[in-house]
Amino acid sequence: MSVRSLFTSACISLAILTGASAYAGSIAITGHDDDFHQSIQSLAQLRGMIALARNGSVLPVVTFDEGTQLTTALTAIGVPWVNISLPANVLPAVFNATLYSAMAVASDTSCGGCDNTAAMSTALAAQSAAIATFLNAGRGIVALAGGTNAGYYAFLPQTAGVPVGAPPSTGYFQTPVGLANSIPAVNGDPTHNVFSEPGSGGTAAAYQVAERLTAGAFLNTPETLICVNCTTSGGILNGGAADTAFQIRYASNLTSGDSVINITNTGANGASLNGPGFGGAAGNICVNVYAFSPDEQLISCCSCLITPNGLVSLSVTNDLISKTLTGVRPNSVVIKLVNTGATDTFTGTTCTNSAALATIGGTAFPIVNGMLAYGTTIHTAPGGLAVTETPFLSATLSEQELASIKNRCTNIIGNGSTFGICRSCRVGGLGATR
Repeated sequence: MSVRSLFTSACISLAILTGASAYAGSIAITGHDDDFHQSIQSLAQLRGMIALARNGSVLPVVTFDEGTQLTTALTAIGVPWVNISLPANVLPAVFNATLYSAMAVASDTSCGGCDNTAAMSTALAAQSAAIATFLNAGRGIVALAGGTNAGYYAFLPQTAGVPVGAPPSTGYFQTPVGLANSIPAVNGDPTHNVFSEPGSGGTAAAYQVAERLTAGAFLNTPETLICVNCTTSGGILNGGAADTAFQIRYASNLTSGDSVINITNTGANGASLNGPGFGGAAGNICVNVYAFSPDEQLISCCSCLITPNGLVSLSVTNDLISKTLTGVRPNSVVIKLVNTGATDTFTGTTCTNSAALATIGGTAFPIVNGMLAYGTTIHTAPGGLAVTETPFLSATLSEQELASIKNRCTNIIGNGSTFGICRSCRVGGLGATR
């Protein structure tokens, strides 16, 4: 049996503007050659950067190392890897988001004894489009010391290393951003390049500084940069967008009144040039809805097709908890939304079973950005009850959580005899009632 989906008429237009699938990934870059030194501090920093890039995934890291320094360092910190050692083998197929959690690039030979030659950085730069797609599929990137090789970071958008003539070994300190992301500073090992302040000198404003250098002529100079939940389009690095692929909120006091959910498609994945009614479908997404009772049980799931700039809504009482898998109507729920493309071309006109089939990468229902959602809930207030409306909040979607909610939704679809399949979305917004 199928998850009920909202069907709308196809958007028809003379011209179609479609965007690439975009789910946010994270980047970590440093001027330290952590792979060469492999000291306690450098391995700790590498561990933090790799963890940020992998974002909880258990898939291996694809490495680009003409020697063995980076792969040896990853083995030392317990990270699985698959290495590309020859520049000639750096091909588009290597950047496969279904096989790898992240990519990592060994330091440049200009650091003095490091593995990668200019041929490797040239080969990577030639695949910048494939690497952008890899990042936009939610996969991460780690790049180490570029040294004096001006082309080392060319595979990344808006990233420019600044060579250091006399590299200091001390004077590095962790910023609050580095602390929050478990990326420590490294002292005792020379650096080989620094970076311009984000938003200047060719470095994207989307970057944040995780480590700075203050020594000699260097005063609060960026040494390690990160971009958390970033995408790239048209050579521009974007970070911190609100229309992320995984969002969450709660609704409470449902015995006292209804709560509602309103969802829109921001158009991040494309739109018809002349609007609906001209040409074929473009930019369509499937928003997958999962409702949990307070004791962690998935009580209902469903999916909604939303066209660019469209608005759809759900009633928590009438749509999410009216026919739960358990038969129990809880007084409060946690609601999770996972946004996927209606196929990887965003031209699909159905979301049948997408709540059970969402994937990172892939062609049917790839996880992408492009969704904004708002919800209401009821609170006890002086003089009675009050209704508040707030946006859903972005959250980190681990592969384990994705597998869990998909598997449980699959069981609901296959074995629930329609119980647990929530009613799908209706066109238009809802206001709160109490």
